[in-house]
Amino acid sequence: MKKYCAKLFIFFFILLIASNAIAQAEKKTLFKKVKGAADLAEEKAAEVKKEAVEGEVAAAKGVPSKISAINIPEEFGIVKDSYKGVGDKLIVHIQDAHCNYEAQTNIYQMIKIMSEKNNLRLITVEGSEGVIDTTPFASFPDQKIKTEVAEYFMKKGRITGPEYLCITGDVKFDLFGIENREMYVKNLDAFKKTMPNRPKFEPAVKEFLNVIGELKPKIFSKELLTLDSKLEAYEKGTLGFSDYCAYLIDLAKSQKVDIAKFKNMQNFSTVSKLEGSIDFKKVDKERNDILESISAKLSKRDRSELVVKTTNYKNGKLTSGEYHSYIVNLAKGRKIDVGEFKNLDAYTGYMIAYEDIDHDILLKEKEELESAVKDTMYQNTEQKTLDDMNKVMKTIERYYKLEMSRDDLEFYEKYKSLFSFAKFIAFVGTYAHKYSINYNIPSGVVELDAYFKDFEEYYEFAKQRDNILVDNTLKRMAEDNTNIAVMVCGGFHTQGMMRILKEKKVSYVVLAPRITKEDPNNPYLDILLGRTSAFDDLFEGEETETEVAPAEAPAAK
Repeated sequence: MKKYCAKLFIFFFILLIASNAIAQAEKKTLFKKVKGAADLAEEKAAEVKKEAVEGEVAAAKGVPSKISAINIPEEFGIVKDSYKGVGDKLIVHIQDAHCNYEAQTNIYQMIKIMSEKNNLRLITVEGSEGVIDTTPFASFPDQKIKTEVAEYFMKKGRITGPEYLCITGDVKFDLFGIENREMYVKNLDAFKKTMPNRPKFEPAVKEFLNVIGELKPKIFSKELLTLDSKLEAYEKGTLGFSDYCAYLIDLAKSQKVDIAKFKNMQNFSTVSKLEGSIDFKKVDKERNDILESISAKLSKRDRSELVVKTTNYKNGKLTSGEYHSYIVNLAKGRKIDVGEFKNLDAYTGYMIAYEDIDHDILLKEKEELESAVKDTMYQNTEQKTLDDMNKVMKTIERYYKLEMSRDDLEFYEKYKSLFSFAKFIAFVGTYAHKYSINYNIPSGVVELDAYFKDFEEYYEFAKQRDNILVDNTLKRMAEDNTNIAVMVCGGFHTQGMMRILKEKKVSYVVLAPRITKEDPNNPYLDILLGRTSAFDDLFEGEETETEVAPAEAPAAK
């Protein structure tokens, strides 16, 4: 009987999945999370914020109490950014990693924690429009079967972490799609339009990068080769962002580059160095001990001020750096040896430096410092030309793979004239011949220049959706009369959406689900393109008279 119930539930599950979205092919979001250079940098910045993740501090300047209350265990996710706006609205943006089972499980866990601790009830998601009704799934009476089947579908990429929570949990959520159907379909159509052309880019890009790789030791100086190898290691993830920053700053100093204007890079380097010297577990104890020492030496007025400062810190009106700096200075003014509280003292400097980092421009400073250092190292125009062509070709590689970051897009828009295979053929023809390098560029490669416009259209629609996703989330918050919402969208949208929220002065926290391994069987692309797959393995080893047909992509409703 239980097997029959499971099969019956699965059958209805498949049918009802189809009816809940704009369309099955449109149900999943368009943009996978890309682990490129920008993400690696952001992850390192998030690691520096681990105190905030563990709930001990709110590591952002002027963080309000609501943001301080968003405490997520590091095993499930990391805080990537936060901002204090005006008013009491708070949006928690979780960066989606589409169809990755580990990521979806951790998204489920993060939202579940927030529902219990922060009274969260509104979850908005991209890829759908309007109310997503999971009641038919959630009302299935057998909890064990319901949970097992829902988990199976999440593993297959057919439902998401938020949907899994709404189906299996006890709390009633408002799960709401924040797309505009017309714009979403345009973006999806633009995505599909790029698909036939993407394989044409791969062999050409691979061959051009091979030629560039062979030219480097023939044209670059030893110093440029070392810098290039460090940059390659950073981009591949084998060299951490903090280590790369430290190397770059030291190199800049040796090249006599004025680093005074790269304030965020310097602060990040300081934070990274201090982090290793602090025992974070001892900070709370040392703070309590120094407060006890101070208290006996305070006047009644100073004691009242300390109470106010402490209350403001706990309520999020003072940042961690501001509060701990106040305590340390208070102790020094009372002739207390701060050296006895070395972890607290180091932590204070750590937080002051961290809170002074503008993460929006940190990566831009890194690139500007790279350029400034390289400018001092180029010995001739050949070296600069080769380096420029290398950067452009790597950007083209991310471009056709649809893995561009917002910074990549800015670079493309600024130097669009360089994105030409005709120019690369001329470049290779000149330098490969000069340095006796054999190459085999695929025929018809110049025709690829005509396809750039298709990718441009895709990215343009994607950017336009940022405003739609934010506006529809804020609108739904007003309709639900709630001041807190989780917004689950792909990481491509993060920079644009957070810029919009800042302009609107709405507080936000950005969370990324913990991902420890890549999913080689990720079905994201198949689902997005509406490719069907059989569910035969669900019944493997069982005798059954009923076959469950693959779910078809329904017409939009």
